[in-house]
Parts: sequence; C-alpha cells; structure tokens
Amino acid sequence: MSNPIQMTPVTRQPRQVKFIGWWQALLFMVAGGVLTIGLAILYLVLFVGSPQNNTPLTLPPVSGKADLTAQVSQEYVNREIASALTKKPVNILGVVDVKQVVVEFNPDSVLAADVRIAAFGRQLDFNIKDIVQVRGNQVALTLKEDPKLGGLGLPLGILNGVLDQVNVSVASQLNQLITSLGQAKDCTTGQQIGRVPTLLAINSQQGVLNAQFNIAITT
Repeated sequence: MSNPIQMTPVTRQPRQVKFIGWWQALLFMVAGGVLTIGLAILYLVLFVGSPQNNTPLTLPPVSGKADLTAQVSQEYVNREIASALTKKPVNILGVVDVKQVVVEFNPDSVLAADVRIAAFGRQLDFNIKDIVQVRGNQVALTLKEDPKLGGLGLPLGILNGVLDQVNVSVASQLNQLITSLGQAKDCTTGQQIGRVPTLLAINSQQGVLNAQFNIAITT
C-alpha cells in the first residue's frame, strides 16, 4: 500500500504598499510650481510683447481744457462767510460792526452782496455789486456800481471803509474755498499730497461760481 502524497501548503507573503511621505508630496508640489513658473516666463520672453524700450505711450490729442473745473454754490459760500464773521467779527474804525454778509452769484461774473452793519446803535443795510476776476492767481472783487443804501446814511469815508473791508472779507473767503478745491489731499489725514493749483479763470452763473485750474504735480 503506497503512502499518500502529502501536500505542503505555500504561504504567500502580503505585498507591502509603499506610502509617499508628506515631505515628498510637498517637494513634488514645489517642483511642479517652479516648473510651471519657469515655462510661463519662457513663454512670455519668447512669444509675448516686444523687447523693452524707453519709448512712452502716445498721448491723446490735446483737449485744450483746464486740468480741473470746480463749482461752488452760493449756499456754501454764505455758510462759510457766516462762520468767519462769528469767529472773527469785522469792525471798521472802531465804530462800525459788520453783522451779516449774504452773497448771490449772478450771470456775467457779477457777485451781489447784501450787507448789514451796525453803527451808533443804529442798523444799516446796503447792497453792493462786484465783478469777480482772477488777479495774480487769486480771486479779486472790483466794485461794479455805487452801492444802494437803505436806512441810516454814513459819512463817505466810513462808507468807503466798510465797502473795502466787506470786499476784502468776501474775497478772502472765496480764495480759501477756491484754492482748496484745486489741492488734492489724503482722504485719511487731510494732508496735501503734492498738487499745486493755478487759477486760470473764474466766472459766475446764477447761484454758482465756476473756477478753472491747471494742476502741477510736485510729488
């Protein structure tokens, strides 16, 4: 009787799976990024644009217009004048106090001003009309006609002093407002950022004053 054949089982070892470490993955990502950037730069150098030069872009045709045109309403000017008179009252010759000045902008560069003054315990209202002009990069007022008086009359010398002082005060306020319009400022600090305006022309329409500037950039 023959011996039975004995089968020897074969044991298979499980295959080990190799895992890529995180540092290897990171290295592959960096290498891929560097390769992509390098190819993009090579493409730009070889196929995009033209060799660098210092030739500036062509400017559009000259418009002939001012760099900046600004408009100021008579309401705003009147608020500023009232504030200035409150902070710093105007007195002429120690006798006359300027109580109120209300301006109105009319066509053809005419500024009309109603003025109220007090003298010797009495009140005097009168109206003056000026021509608004540019003189030496400043707003200037030139009397257009003799003032229209109402109420108490004043000696001519005092009246002329009142007219001169009122015109100086109004012109000063206009210059502060107009000049500030042409100056660029930092929105957060309010500091000027190198924009110097030159007042070219000024004219008035009904209710508004128009100013034109050229702007020099210094910084």
